[in-house]
Amino acid sequence: MKSIFTFCFLLVFSILSATPKPLTEELVIRLQEDEKLIGTFSGDIDQQTSLHLLVTKNKQDDQYLVKTYFIDANKNISALENAVFPEKPSVISYHLKDEVLTLLLQQGKKKEEKLEILEFSTVNGGLKRFSVENFEEPYLIMRGSEKTFLLNKKDEEIEIISITGALEPEKAILDFSGINRDTAEKFFKKKPEGINTAEFVAQGSINPSKLYYTHEKLVFDYKSEKEYFILSVEPDTGEQEIFKADFSDLDKVKEVNTYIYENKAFLFMNNREDIILRIYDIESQKLLREVKLREEFSANEDLKKLITKSSRKNFSLTATVNTGIENTLLVNLGAVPTYEYFYMYNWWWQHTMFHNMMMQQISIPKPQLPFGPNTAQDNDLYYYSAPRAVQLVMDKDLKFLKNSAGTPVRPQFDKDKYLDIFRNNEMLKEETISFTTGSVRAIYFSESTKSIHIKIFD
Repeated sequence: MKSIFTFCFLLVFSILSATPKPLTEELVIRLQEDEKLIGTFSGDIDQQTSLHLLVTKNKQDDQYLVKTYFIDANKNISALENAVFPEKPSVISYHLKDEVLTLLLQQGKKKEEKLEILEFSTVNGGLKRFSVENFEEPYLIMRGSEKTFLLNKKDEEIEIISITGALEPEKAILDFSGINRDTAEKFFKKKPEGINTAEFVAQGSINPSKLYYTHEKLVFDYKSEKEYFILSVEPDTGEQEIFKADFSDLDKVKEVNTYIYENKAFLFMNNREDIILRIYDIESQKLLREVKLREEFSANEDLKKLITKSSRKNFSLTATVNTGIENTLLVNLGAVPTYEYFYMYNWWWQHTMFHNMMMQQISIPKPQLPFGPNTAQDNDLYYYSAPRAVQLVMDKDLKFLKNSAGTPVRPQFDKDKYLDIFRNNEMLKEETISFTTGSVRAIYFSESTKSIHIKIFD
């Protein structure tokens, strides 16, 4: 009887040990004596769930241990299976499909880098791994909701690598031979900046070329004061389609910006007297609507000031379109100093970077920044705060609602409120933070407890 009881106990214990233990609000992790803290990482996955990493180095064998934690939409914290690496890893991307979390890490010495694809079950915490040898640092990275795209630029083509889970990545070629060379060079003369439309974007990129992932296509766009191009690419096949919008009929266009939302291209053109908005359907390439915003909102003094300011030398127009409640669209317009303003396609990438360990792999106009800012010391990460944008509201038929203030589906947190928790407390270090729709999640080291904390703030 005793042996049967012992067997049952061990069986239950082993099942519990193999299943991630859900915890709420906070998890405290004490490092072992032979562990040295290297860094942390936090990332929003889909506005509902988040990923948190703790990286340590074993003082005895110099191996790196990546501890992965997952917080679901109900704020349950689960520890997933650990992964060990001989070299220091860096985060490339991550995504979630159903109950499978995929994490892409780069590790290895120079010219011997490997791409490590880690596939976790968020149900039982299990881990599958796949390694890609001779990994080439990507020219561009685009993180979709359920997969990641790595783009490598060649002379006459772009190699598109699609990664879903711990399997051999799929590859396709975007061949420029079928595109006018001058047109192709417009998209890539300056590295496109990735735009994540899954988050609320208050003020967007001022880069001349951008990259979106929408309706299962990679969509590049390029704008100047004279022309606008869209290059839509099927990532699985490399098939492409070019669309050009001509606005040579407009005089004195000083500033142009664009935003792609739900397979529609929004063009905002400032001719010093007004901002003309033209909306195109990308699929049919038809013009859906044209509006002169100053005429439409003649009583909006903030908009008038913005038109004047964004047409000045050394200023640029920002433009975004976000989802609002009750089937509305929120159009945000801003005027920012061209040489001071800095846009990161995903806020969480900027504020969740490894300390002195991981270098960001996406396109940014300034020197690449380390993962995991110490908010008390790395003040250069807060170099410019854009003024509040002018917000206009549209209905589902793309008509403006003049008396509506608009409410975003994705709430905006007062990020400084939470960052100040760490900036004002020198006992908290190595912090990285993720903002989801319903809460703020952080991982950090506390000098007072000598432990790592994963905490949820409402």
